[in-house]
Amino acid sequence: MQQTARILGKDDDAEKYGALLAKIKEAFRQEFVTENGRLASNTQTAYVLALMFDLLPEDQRPEAARRLAADVRKRGDHLSTGFVGASYLCPVLSRFGYLDVAYDLLNQDTYPSWLYPVKQGATTIWERWDGIKPDGDFQDAGMNSFNHYAYGAIGEWLYQVVAGLEVDPEAPGYKHSLIQPQPGGGLTSVRATLNSMYGQVVSAWELAEERFKLAVTVPANTRATVRLPAASLEQVTESGGALPNTAGIERAYQDGDDVVVEVGSGQFEFAYSSDRFKGLEKPRKLSIHTPLQTLLESEGAKAVLAKYLPDLSDSPMLSQAMGFSLVQISTFIPHLLTDEVLQALDKELAQL
Repeated sequence: MQQTARILGKDDDAEKYGALLAKIKEAFRQEFVTENGRLASNTQTAYVLALMFDLLPEDQRPEAARRLAADVRKRGDHLSTGFVGASYLCPVLSRFGYLDVAYDLLNQDTYPSWLYPVKQGATTIWERWDGIKPDGDFQDAGMNSFNHYAYGAIGEWLYQVVAGLEVDPEAPGYKHSLIQPQPGGGLTSVRATLNSMYGQVVSAWELAEERFKLAVTVPANTRATVRLPAASLEQVTESGGALPNTAGIERAYQDGDDVVVEVGSGQFEFAYSSDRFKGLEKPRKLSIHTPLQTLLESEGAKAVLAKYLPDLSDSPMLSQAMGFSLVQISTFIPHLLTDEVLQALDKELAQL
């Protein structure tokens, strides 16, 4: 409402809504947030909403994001959100520096996850994470649509973060596009096309070993700001030529670890290498956050576990621990799974 009032030139209303927003945030903080940044409900959705809508003071946001990411990891890279939280989960994680956690959620294929229904044969988005249960049985028919909208919201994150197609709020309708892909998750190629009122906006990237290529299409009568991740200005080429000397390039500059390029309409192909891309095209499958049952299905992981937990296979509690991760199990046997052992296990599992 505050933003709408500003756009309409109703400054008094904007000031009124701004004051109301400040009161709402303070009331929320006093009622639901501890001094250490823990939310009263302590759920993924609670942290997601508080962070998405900036309900927390800035100094408490990093801790809230850490708690959110830790909860995802604690659950073996699974979400615990419903309609409300699922829409914003990956956007919040990537916004606050946990892009790897967001990608791990995207790649998760056991219940609950976006890919679990796919493994169950789904060709549409379901209303429930387990419309068809692992044993093949169905959920209650009274609330079990197999063609539902809500969890499809992950598509927005795929467009805006993975492909990097964003609208500039100061130049709406893609008059000025923001193209800022964030590769990861083992993906080696992504292509996203958006039909704007000016024509198609395209972001298509490829990652091979440590070389990143980004092809961009900017419609006529529009502009775009392209952000190239983990790039060095002197190494970036456009259509094989040096970046500053290419037609259509209005400006190019280094911005921290990224290169920012201002372009007019046309088609552009950027390419460069960076050691920061090393290993990104290989998705990590196993870690200390992976359920024990999944680890034991891998011969390599079994060998790693036997190295650090030689008596594991003989434990009478083994069957009851199958659904837990090593991090969760460590709370029961801290003398065996110390922080040092967990770190060593995680390092070796990451190499499998």
